[in-house]
Parts: sequence; C-alpha cells; structure tokens
Amino acid sequence: MRFHCPHCNSQNTKTRSSLRVSATVTRAYVQCRNSACGFSWRMDCHAAFALTPPAKPAPGVLIPSSTLIDRKRAARQQAAAHAIEVARSHRGGRCA
Repeated sequence: MRFHCPHCNSQNTKTRSSLRVSATVTRAYVQCRNSACGFSWRMDCHAAFALTPPAKPAPGVLIPSSTLIDRKRAARQQAAAHAIEVARSHRGGRCA
C-alpha cells in the first residue's frame, strides 16, 4: 500500500518496515521517494470499523461495526419478525 507524502503530496512512497503492535494496530515506517523531499515518518494504522462481520471472530478483538452492518442486521431482524407474523396469521386462518 502506498501513502501520500504529507509534505510534497507525492504518492511515490515506500513502506520501509512495519510492525504489528496489537491485533488492530500496525506501525509502519514510510519514506518519500521524491528526491526533492525525502521525508520519513511513522504511521500507526488501526482497524477503524468492520465493513462485514468476521466469519471467525477472534476472542478479545473488538472492532466496532459500521452503520451499514447495523442497518443490514436491523433489516434482517425486521424481515424475520415479519415472516413470523405472516406465518402465525396464516396458521390462525387455517385453524378457524
């Protein structure tokens, strides 16, 4: 992954090394390859939020879900509740 240099805005950068700090944080050391700039910096990259739920969640790793996941979950729960109500109303109609 390439990053923009915060000083010259060049995308000609290189990640020199990286280190996993925790399950959700990676520290990267980046260097601008623009010869007129040459800036080097450290970046701490973290998992901000989940776009999809994990298939196998790791114990103790808490990454907040995006509002998209929350909306999809609410829609599924609402659809399931509606399906139950429809099934109950049909059962009631047949028994009467």
